[in-house]
Amino acid sequence: MRGAACGICREEVVAKDTRAFVPNDRVMHTLFGMGTIVECDPRKTVIEFDDNSVRKFVTSLVQLEKTLDQTPMQKPKAARKSRAKKAAAPAAKTATPAAPATPKAPRVRKKK
Repeated sequence: MRGAACGICREEVVAKDTRAFVPNDRVMHTLFGMGTIVECDPRKTVIEFDDNSVRKFVTSLVQLEKTLDQTPMQKPKAARKSRAKKAAAPAAKTATPAAPATPKAPRVRKKK
């Protein structure tokens, strides 16, 4: 496959064979570690790493090794309570009947 010329070193850049990697392949990157291919095409490769970071690479430049390791099991995330529910929950437990409100007299402005 013939590629475009590099603008810096004037060498021809040849894209890697993108058929070597398909989505859900497990790969090892030298800097970021183990990851799973999310998307791969002739221009870019998207990898989700085991630390849950997602990174995009130029397919012709990325250096990856295929591995046979399994995807690590992720703990299911616990449902988060909203702040309003958290604030209302303690108030509901300690709620006492409210005393009847006394009407306030209207303020009268004095003229100068």
